[in-house]
Amino acid sequence: MALAGTVATMPAHAAAPSPDYVSLYGGSVNVVSSAHTKLTVDMYASKSLGAEASKTGNVSVDVSKRDHSETHSWYIPIPASAIQASMKGKGSVKTKLGPYGKVALKFKKSKSAKVYNCGGAISSRTWQGTISGTFFFNTKSSGRHKWGAVGSKSKTFHFSTKSYLTFGYASTGDCGGGTPTIPCTYGTTWNVSAYNKATHISTSLYGFLKQGASHAAITGSRNTQLARPQGASRTDIVTTSAPKPKLTTTSGGATLLAKGPNKTSGKITSSNPGYPALNTCGRGDKTKYTQTSWSGSLVSGKHPLSVPADIFGAITVKSDKYAYFSRSKPGAPPSQAQ
Repeated sequence: MALAGTVATMPAHAAAPSPDYVSLYGGSVNVVSSAHTKLTVDMYASKSLGAEASKTGNVSVDVSKRDHSETHSWYIPIPASAIQASMKGKGSVKTKLGPYGKVALKFKKSKSAKVYNCGGAISSRTWQGTISGTFFFNTKSSGRHKWGAVGSKSKTFHFSTKSYLTFGYASTGDCGGGTPTIPCTYGTTWNVSAYNKATHISTSLYGFLKQGASHAAITGSRNTQLARPQGASRTDIVTTSAPKPKLTTTSGGATLLAKGPNKTSGKITSSNPGYPALNTCGRGDKTKYTQTSWSGSLVSGKHPLSVPADIFGAITVKSDKYAYFSRSKPGAPPSQAQ
């Protein structure tokens, strides 16, 4: 859990500002589900405070394969009163999670609070500790391998010792840290997406072939609005290997044949010649590379581009009028090379 800014102690005479939100994070822990699947689970609960306070908060539950190649995240609105916390480092969340389960958890601090500042203004106050109590979550999954439920309705559940209670503050100060270093990675990328107006399901597929690699990686993402509770949603993310895409360029355009697992494919055709841009990467942001980008339309092959998932079905994109692909390689474009 990364926290920006510097650790500091507030002056004794300074008036303590009011926090804008409070959150509880239950650190990732390995579990075996009711369907005997080895998984990891973590939880995040939060609500706004002060002038921005709302009558609702939210709980997010992430359930993943142990290697994190497949993750499903549920976002569930809850009553704000279900989350309680104090500046003494105490916190709890107790609520039903619609048809998915329930939580009745308490935070117990193990370390003193750390105060993080940005530009001289407090940005957060955080305690590390443990979160334990009742945690039961039924994934209600369907598909090739149902995951079942995690946790228990009757036995005490323990999240990892890297769990946190945080009060956050609005801060307009400079958190510092400088410009992050972007590693130099060259290759071919592509992205396609779709949105179903009838079901309100959005899907996207992203592929990347690293220069010199024998296989590409493909990631599928899908967001689904759930029937209940109102405002709930689920995000599915799956990453796996895929055959190499084939990029062909001409003076008047380019095509990219994207390939997924199980002989799925799609062709992106662009009528523009490509737009090369000079970028920098690496330590000190001093290494030059060229990224050439194309936009076009996706047309499916015999089997549409797809990423298989254990639960909730494969993530598929059949067509996209606004598809995108690019290629990056070391050095400046020919017109800018010295």
